[in-house]
Amino acid sequence: MKKNYLIPLLLCFFLSSCSLKNISSDSSSDISSLPSSSTSSMGTSSATTPTEPPLTEFSSSIVVPSFLTEEQQNLYRQAHCVYEHMFGGETTAIDTFVSDNSSAQNSEQYDEAELDGYTYLLAKGKYRQWDDFNSMIHQLFTDTFWDTHNNILGDDQNVPIYRNVNGRLGIVELSRGSGYYYNENFPDEFRLDSKTEDTIIFTLIGHYSPIWPTEGESSEERDARRKQRYEYTIEFPIKMILSDDGWKFDEFHTALADENVEEGT
Repeated sequence: MKKNYLIPLLLCFFLSSCSLKNISSDSSSDISSLPSSSTSSMGTSSATTPTEPPLTEFSSSIVVPSFLTEEQQNLYRQAHCVYEHMFGGETTAIDTFVSDNSSAQNSEQYDEAELDGYTYLLAKGKYRQWDDFNSMIHQLFTDTFWDTHNNILGDDQNVPIYRNVNGRLGIVELSRGSGYYYNENFPDEFRLDSKTEDTIIFTLIGHYSPIWPTEGESSEERDARRKQRYEYTIEFPIKMILSDDGWKFDEFHTALADENVEEGT
């Protein structure tokens, strides 16, 4: 699915590839939260496990599918980290990874370049060089995934959000709304849909509750309600394929970044 950005509005996305289920956490479920370790085996390649990006504390602690190997689980954490930085809010969040360029990185000023009618900010952080950024992206995601997501307008108009600007990473500054309903009190769940030697397809299940107090509900009661239950779930498809240089994600989502911000739609 292509992500459509409109400038300069803060956008809320409605993902047609996601299945919404109105469900109470008080009801029984066939899927339980899965541990982050795994002893299962799957197809492997001779490629070295990617070391980029460095994981944030949050990404290191997320729940991962138990049916993936340890290598695949780490790849999931890295993809989750990058996806949240690039498609989970501000596009310039990719420039917040700690680097050896801290003095320039901490400056509020960006050098700019005008291309195809858009202003690109030249990155200052860890991935300020295009080759470093491009290598990191393609260790985690397929060309199909990247071509679909790295597109400002979507559809057939190919205007990249992130692009090579004379060897530097150029970023169109965009925002999207997310995190309004995601209930972090309930860990993500996963359902394995199919698995072969070179393809793994599974479903990510996120849990959601209104963040605003309901009529007559205090903020304290709202917090207690969100800890006790969730109101509905959204399912997101994820696909991994084994390429010549290792496993990569051909489709990816996170429950926080890709939530449907209108309850019940």
